[in-house]
Parts: sequence; C-alpha cells; structure tokens
Amino acid sequence: MAAVTSPRCGLGFRTLSAGRTFKDAEGRGPDQSIIDPKAGTTALSVSGPDRDLRPLRGKPTRCGSAPRGEKGQLGMVEVSAGTIVVYTDVACGWSTLALDRFYRARARTGAQDKLRVDLRLFALEDVNRFPIPKRYLDAEIPVIGALEPDFGWKLWQNDISTWPNSTMLANEAVHAAKRQSLRAAEELDMAIRRAFFCDSGRIDLLHELIDIATRCPGVDEAELAVALDTGVARGEMMREYHAHRDKVQGSPHFFLGDGSDVHNPGIQLHWVGEPGEGFPVIDADDPQTINRLLDHALTIAR
Repeated sequence: MAAVTSPRCGLGFRTLSAGRTFKDAEGRGPDQSIIDPKAGTTALSVSGPDRDLRPLRGKPTRCGSAPRGEKGQLGMVEVSAGTIVVYTDVACGWSTLALDRFYRARARTGAQDKLRVDLRLFALEDVNRFPIPKRYLDAEIPVIGALEPDFGWKLWQNDISTWPNSTMLANEAVHAAKRQSLRAAEELDMAIRRAFFCDSGRIDLLHELIDIATRCPGVDEAELAVALDTGVARGEMMREYHAHRDKVQGSPHFFLGDGSDVHNPGIQLHWVGEPGEGFPVIDADDPQTINRLLDHALTIAR
C-alpha cells in the first residue's frame, strides 16, 4: 500500500536537514522512522505504512505546501530555556493525545514550573488548503479515543451545520493567551481542545472562546478579549508559522532545546483507504515515549 502523504494531523513529510532526532540514554527514539543511520545523509520520513528511511532524491513537496529549500535555508527552531516547543493545531486529535499525555506525565513528576510548553501554530487548514473535514475526525476519534479513553472523546453531537469552519481564531486565542504567560496558553489550549473534542463546542466563535477562557484560572479573559478584538497576537503567530512551516513534519511536532525533535511521539499509524473514506490503524503505540521525552527535556532544562 502506498504511503499516505496528506499533511494533516499525525501525517506528512519532513527533510532532516538540521537538528538531531531525540533518543534517550538507551538509544530509543520516540519515532524510530526519523533516525537516519547514515551520518550526513538527508532522509525522508514518512508517518504512514512505509516508515523505512531512504535517501532523499530531488525536492519533496507536501500537499498544499511549497517545495522545500536547499539544506540550510530553513531557520532553526529557537527553544528557550525551560521550555519545549510544540507545533500543533487545536483541532488535531493526535496532538491533543500527545499533549494530554505530556501534561499528565509532567504533573506526576511535579515539574510544571520547571518545564513549560511553548505552543506554536501548524495551521492544518492552511497546509491542507481546506478546513478540517468532519468525516476525517469521525474516523480518527474512535481510534485515538481507544488509546486514552478517559479523556472523554466524543463524536460531534450537534447539528452538522454547526461544525467549525475554521480553527484560526481558536489558535489565535491560544497565542493571545501566550502573551500573558506560557501557563495561560497551555490552559486555554487544552480547554479549547476539550470543548471541541468532548463537548462539541463552537470553537470558531469569539464569544465561545471567551467563555472557555473564564474556566481557565491562569487566563485573564478580559485581556484576552481585547487581544482578540485588536488582533495583536495574529501577526506574530503567522510570521512564526510561515518562517518554520516547512521544517515541521505535522501536528504534533516537538522540538527540544538541544536541537532534537520528534513528530507524533510514540505513535506509528497508517490509513486504510483514502483519508475521509477509510480509517487510521495504529501500528504501534508506546505511551512511555512521552515519559522519556519529558525526562530528556528536563535534563536539558537543568
């Protein structure tokens, strides 16, 4: 079966032109497919049924994306001390799973104040050139939900006419909250995800986002409302997105302070049938990958 190349949640191509792939002390990587066994060789990584590395020939492209530049043209992802960068979209189920696992693992170690997540945009509707279709998530949610059923996943419970036609405002709200603090952004981001994936919330509506913010202790909802009214966060969000879009494999993609990175940690999957018609199949799920990723990030932060 040919590899699925549509660059939505959990899928896509990436060239390894810079940085190192995360491996723990025992040499295990969260996504073994992106470890290049040939030093200095640019490799192509596929999150799909064909996960074997092979030398890169020509200039790969992704659906809805411009061709990548030559090696060295892409700017490095800057990771501040005490943070881990995650490129994501609030409507991505795979990143919701990864972030939920990461936050719970961090809470178990009491490391909330030692390591914060710096959430950055990977705009699926821009990369794919269409809004996230309901039929895609209808196929993904039962599969993702089986991995962490306690999260409270539900298929869309409201009328189909109320399905959010864009996630850009919701993503902007997260970045507006990040102007307050990384903690505020973490709280609002996960609250928006729960509203969408668990409560069928209209996360494309301004008043709904402000209502969600009122339930986040670390978010000043009045300040958030002003930021969304004025659009003060959108410019920086989009500049950062466009600067690094072609370095990001998909949602979620984690970047650490030592230059290592991993896409969709612990998950290997492939699609049966075409996206929107078929369904994803989990080939491997290692929840401990998140724990190793957290341990490595904390070691860097010390």
